[in-house]
Amino acid sequence: MATQNEVDNFQYNLFELVSHYGARMAKESQIGTHPTCEKKVKFMLLQAYMDIVDNYLDKWDSSTDDNLMTVNEFEDIIRHVNEITNENVWLDLS
Repeated sequence: MATQNEVDNFQYNLFELVSHYGARMAKESQIGTHPTCEKKVKFMLLQAYMDIVDNYLDKWDSSTDDNLMTVNEFEDIIRHVNEITNENVWLDLS
């Protein structure tokens, strides 16, 4: 079970990952090598995943099954984020 501090740190780290990914894309544009369509789609996915995770964690309650998604679905999203960013962030909600 994650503490509120762990949840807050996780959300901050996730925000940083998405921000750094976007900054790298912006830097590519500034130096004249425009990001590929694949990178743009991945960035949009990261933003959507971040919104889903934030919404899920705001409403998550370990004492009920009435959640936005299951813990396994949440972990699957985090795996996708880690694959896109080549990082390893994790939050254990079990």
